[in-house]
Amino acid sequence: MHRSGDADLVGAIDNHKSELAWSEALAVMDLGSRWSVPIPVSDLEARLARSAGPTVIRRGAGGAAHVVRALPLQLSAIRSGGGGHLEPPWPGPDQVSGGSGPWVGSPYSAERMLARVRAVYAAAITAYLSLVEEWLLPLGPRLNTFVTLPARIVGWLETPADPTSFAGPVLRWYLDPLPAGQASAADFVVSVRPDTLGERDAMRERYLRLVTLRPAAQEWISTALHHQALHIFDATPVIDIAFQWLGVDLRGIYL
Repeated sequence: MHRSGDADLVGAIDNHKSELAWSEALAVMDLGSRWSVPIPVSDLEARLARSAGPTVIRRGAGGAAHVVRALPLQLSAIRSGGGGHLEPPWPGPDQVSGGSGPWVGSPYSAERMLARVRAVYAAAITAYLSLVEEWLLPLGPRLNTFVTLPARIVGWLETPADPTSFAGPVLRWYLDPLPAGQASAADFVVSVRPDTLGERDAMRERYLRLVTLRPAAQEWISTALHHQALHIFDATPVIDIAFQWLGVDLRGIYL
């Protein structure tokens, strides 16, 4: 079980303090949530030093106050390691010209976008587990995602054939359960138009595999093929996805 001394619920995601520190840094420096350039440690330290006590930020317009906790710890670790910059936690854009399309992911090549998808979704599994194990473990046996794990996230990143199109990429994915004790992973590929023939039979096979591996939950557990727009470009995609999964699971048991 994960343990955390941070009273902040988001701060309980121990393995993703770097993402939380990055989001705090963007707020402290008044930078946009999609900023992807390393930030000098000296600039961050100078900005934090302006506060006589703990630095307080707000998440979005009218958002709740949040005490900056992860960032000072991250800066201290960087200084101890001889570094001078706070790096973005996930792969950023690689198209120097900014890309030719009109949407937020246009500065990413298909390969870099795929790398970000894989990194973010693999980390989201760990973040989700940390949330449940730290705060909601008594409910764990009834949470669909928690019981399905460990699993491999199998998915397709559908990119538009015309990069200048206003239609952005779409993500299709499902959880493929693994035997207990194995490590979860995220396995995505790029596809312009994945083959969907036989999807109904494939889903039935996935369900049968799920109830075979998780027999104690066979009366209520379910599987799904998710089809959604790609939302991984803000400051905290891993934390956002973990809470989204948790919200769906809690609604599934009427909480």
